[in-house]
Amino acid sequence: GTHIRTTHPKFKLAPRRYGPFKILGKVGTLAYKLQIPPQWKIHPVFHAAVLTKYRETEAHGENFARPIPEVLNDEEHYEVEMIVDSKRQGRGTKYLVKWMGYPEADNTWE
Repeated sequence: GTHIRTTHPKFKLAPRRYGPFKILGKVGTLAYKLQIPPQWKIHPVFHAAVLTKYRETEAHGENFARPIPEVLNDEEHYEVEMIVDSKRQGRGTKYLVKWMGYPEADNTWE
């Protein structure tokens, strides 16, 4: 899909499209509901004109090649690549974390 806001530091270097996404169903005559990562917090219905068949690119590689997490004391541990953003929430601060080896779609607020 296109027209998706991301936290990529340089818009010109960011991937032009994201995916692949599972199609959950057709909505009306020209729109489709997609299975979008919940952390994206966007409406999952897209007009057919902005959807294309998924193609990997050399520049951005596999979108869904994820490393296996390290397991310590029966808990999965992930390495932080960088803190992308922060926001105040109540008396604390939440950070948008980019995980090492994972695409932007897997960024989470911690």
